[in-house]
Amino acid sequence: MMFPKRFVPLMLIFLVALVAMTLAGCGTQGRPPALGKPELVTLRADNGTASLGQATLTPAYGAHVVVYMHGSLLPYDSPPTPAQIRQGGCYGKVVALVTANAPSGGSSALVQPDAKLGADVAQPVDGNWYVVVLQSPEKIAPVIACGHPLSDRRQYFDLYPPDKVDQSVGLGIALFEGIVITKVHIELAAPTTTQAAQWSIHSGGCQGSTLASGAIAPGAATASGTAFAPVDLQSWWLSVTLDGTAGRSTCVKAG
Repeated sequence: MMFPKRFVPLMLIFLVALVAMTLAGCGTQGRPPALGKPELVTLRADNGTASLGQATLTPAYGAHVVVYMHGSLLPYDSPPTPAQIRQGGCYGKVVALVTANAPSGGSSALVQPDAKLGADVAQPVDGNWYVVVLQSPEKIAPVIACGHPLSDRRQYFDLYPPDKVDQSVGLGIALFEGIVITKVHIELAAPTTTQAAQWSIHSGGCQGSTLASGAIAPGAATASGTAFAPVDLQSWWLSVTLDGTAGRSTCVKAG
């Protein structure tokens, strides 16, 4: 069929728009969104005096992990069969805990329960991670199920008996997906006194819910931590309480 020449430009515009929508629909193809730039927040004293220091909020990647066994969700708090993340295999080094009662195996990764399901880990998803489910919370408990993703992209994957991975009937299923978290670094203009200081990030105001918190050691001027959420300059407030005296505390909006 021949189209009048005046329709050709319109068709080209339509096709370009269709391709653009298709690509947009593909999104990040299972990967978390691109990271933004670090944000600097000046920590000014409540009485309006000079700056007490600054906070650096740096976007980073973390991991969201959810595990099901025999069709039931493994809750973060004390399931009868705890779960871990291990590196490189079903019996590899423990990287992080998926449930609070799992043996640590020396892992020091920061983990917290997700607000919806499962757990969030302050490390990016690794294609060499394995989810391991143990028979009990005991340190020497045998592995009863194990599985691994095909890549570091968002995906569900099956959990099998450890000696028959990918060769048996699945006992459970797990989800790995990348998330955006925030690395927090506090740098004071002067070290703390003999008392420890406290920092925290709140949502919606100085008295809002606490998203992250930590201590600044006596005599130190820096501290670091993690907020399991993307930077939100509109709703985040940062507070630092030093020694409790006038002019030594602050609560400022991030943006």
